[in-house]
Amino acid sequence: MRTDLTDALRHDGPFATVYLTSRSDVPQAAQELEKRWKTVRRELQSQGAPDGVLDALDDAVSTTNHAAGDTLALVATAEEGVVLHWHLPEPPRADIGWWSSLPRVTTIIEASQTLLPHLVVLLDRTGADVYGFTASGRAVEREIGDGDTDDVKLFAAGGWSQRRFQQRQVNTWENNAHEVADEVARLAKKIDARLIAVGGDVYAVGFFEDALPKEMLSIVRRIDGASRHPDGGADHVAEDVKRLVDTVVATETTEILHKFEEERGQHDLAADGPARVIEALQSGRVATLLVHDDLEDDRTAWFGPEPLHVGLDEASVRAMGVELPWEARAVDVCVRAALGSSAEVRVVPKSVLDRNVGAILRF
Repeated sequence: MRTDLTDALRHDGPFATVYLTSRSDVPQAAQELEKRWKTVRRELQSQGAPDGVLDALDDAVSTTNHAAGDTLALVATAEEGVVLHWHLPEPPRADIGWWSSLPRVTTIIEASQTLLPHLVVLLDRTGADVYGFTASGRAVEREIGDGDTDDVKLFAAGGWSQRRFQQRQVNTWENNAHEVADEVARLAKKIDARLIAVGGDVYAVGFFEDALPKEMLSIVRRIDGASRHPDGGADHVAEDVKRLVDTVVATETTEILHKFEEERGQHDLAADGPARVIEALQSGRVATLLVHDDLEDDRTAWFGPEPLHVGLDEASVRAMGVELPWEARAVDVCVRAALGSSAEVRVVPKSVLDRNVGAILRF
């Protein structure tokens, strides 16, 4: 989870939360975004958002990079202005804004689950082009090899010397693959990659996989029919890579839900429903918070200045020494407490949870 999301939740509220469609592939994209923002701005104003917050959001909308993603997500406060500015890959369900005690960030969390840190490696016998994205959506791009290529030409020498030339050729391919593998391993560790998609020349791919550290082979997936494009770029494999990313994300969610069901069935390290989850959050026992954000779910909980100051009612938070607790949506209170106590947060389907929240516990 990006640290700026956790940092935003540390600010004092109330908060304005805004999700706007921000497509770059439409005519007059800036004017279209401004039109959408004016509608949401009026909604925020009617909810009580002060002029200073609205002015800060005006600036953020007017200066946004339309090519960065199809949703513009903003969070702002009266004292600090805009404290969170994200671009999400898919358009929002609706252009919407809230003025509330806590920001509504589950949409950001759900989108961030799809921003899987990964690398794409397209190889030939002279080197590789490496592309990828970090968990924050920042692009990675490297070109490796392609130095003196004399040794990788197909030698036509005959007689007794032919085998020597062929072996020299294979040795060079292996050396190039080792160079690529070393750089890919370094990058994978740096961005904490959870997928390495590999395609290209079948011999180069084989040498590359042999040279890659053994512990990384479990996250390697091949792109069938891929090649190192002569003009550069990875657009020709984009759909294949997206399918691989989606598969890894779905697999991770399935594994988390399987763990939750297993622990819940054993009446062990799981909590289901607001009461049990909030009790676990109070003692910092939540390892992974599971939430489903139903926009119609307005049930509330209470919270104080510290992450673990949470309760189903005001009296329980006052009992923790908080003089003036605040009330907010229960899902948002749970998310704030989880992120503030270094727990993971996973957005999951509604059907697996009791009243939209559950948790896998540390102890």
